[in-house]
Amino acid sequence: MREVDSLLFDLDGTLWSPLPLSLHCWNEACRVNSVSSENVTEENLRLCFGRSSSFIRSTLVQSYSSSVQRKVCETAFGLENQNIAYHTNLLYPLVKETLERLSVSYPLFIVSNCQPGYIEAFLESYHLAHLFIDFRSSEENGLSKHQNIADLVRIYALDHPIYIGDTQLDAEAASLAHVPFIYATYGFGSVPEAGFAISNFSDLPKLLTQ
Repeated sequence: MREVDSLLFDLDGTLWSPLPLSLHCWNEACRVNSVSSENVTEENLRLCFGRSSSFIRSTLVQSYSSSVQRKVCETAFGLENQNIAYHTNLLYPLVKETLERLSVSYPLFIVSNCQPGYIEAFLESYHLAHLFIDFRSSEENGLSKHQNIADLVRIYALDHPIYIGDTQLDAEAASLAHVPFIYATYGFGSVPEAGFAISNFSDLPKLLTQ
């Protein structure tokens, strides 16, 4: 993998595990909007990371009208963005140190399906903004993940980029964008046919030099 010249990262399940944050915010959003939070469980939230807002709504508050679902979702997303600053212990081990090391040799990017403002809040709260060249959010610009990957590749003229993520959808997005993929096995998903994998984030520099 010595030819790799740039790194694009998924966020949830790859750089950090926001499960405690999301569990708190979705329960609060349900309370504020007077709807049941019976489906807001760790198991269901794990299914939601990396998915579209429509999937999230249909999983967590599916028994309510579409307008109520959207209202609860908007509330939860807003609470997540506001509360990231109070959940600053959710990075996977050695993520910051490894990113600092990688940023010396590679331009770094984030491509996520998250809501507008989420990546910015994450980068600011964890003091990582200076390490990344750019980022894209599908819920913000309406493009699919593979389109956002391809867009960054085009804009920054990346010759040999690679995408690092934790789900089958991440792997499929990378494939559609014609970008190699590294599976983060410690995240939320399963990618049984991944050609490359890391079991800890700190394993990434070594893999890239092989």
